[in-house]
Amino acid sequence: MKNIPTLSLIMLSALLLFVPVLGQEVEVSNSYGLPFVVEGRVVNNPAKVSRDSTVCVAYQVYYITAERRLVFTGWTNGESAPCIKAEEPVGARYREEVLVVVDSTVEELRTSLWVGKGERITLNAEKQYLKDGYRYVFQRWSRGEQPFNISNTLVVTDPAVVEAVFKIEVRLEALSAVGVKVNGSGWYG
Repeated sequence: MKNIPTLSLIMLSALLLFVPVLGQEVEVSNSYGLPFVVEGRVVNNPAKVSRDSTVCVAYQVYYITAERRLVFTGWTNGESAPCIKAEEPVGARYREEVLVVVDSTVEELRTSLWVGKGERITLNAEKQYLKDGYRYVFQRWSRGEQPFNISNTLVVTDPAVVEAVFKIEVRLEALSAVGVKVNGSGWYG
């Protein structure tokens, strides 16, 4: 009977080796339900992980749709690398971005850019462009706060296509025949 307390103590010690000690787990999470990679394994969000384990975001860029995405910006503890040692409860931060496409008959203005949802952007054009014998005269933007100005501000809340609309003109020159006094030139649409 003297061996029973000793045997119980040995079994209890062995059991404690396999049970995580209270306070040795931390929670990692993000607001979008995206998974994490912990020590090489994908885990759901939120996740309880062993303290000091390596935790990585599963996606540095996650496409919600072709025109909306989430971009990893860092952790709530101030770290910016995609992988960290989990020493305390921490959250991954993401920025939601939407695609803005700028279209125009003027090729130099055509572009696309990712913009943070809710951010204000400024689009600029020249009053006129000359190319291949044509003059492109600015008319308006298809949307924005100042659609009739060459500099236009737009607050982006959703994916958008913005068009810079131009009037196309050609230069005509009228020359008279010898003895006729009719001459003139100008830009015509």
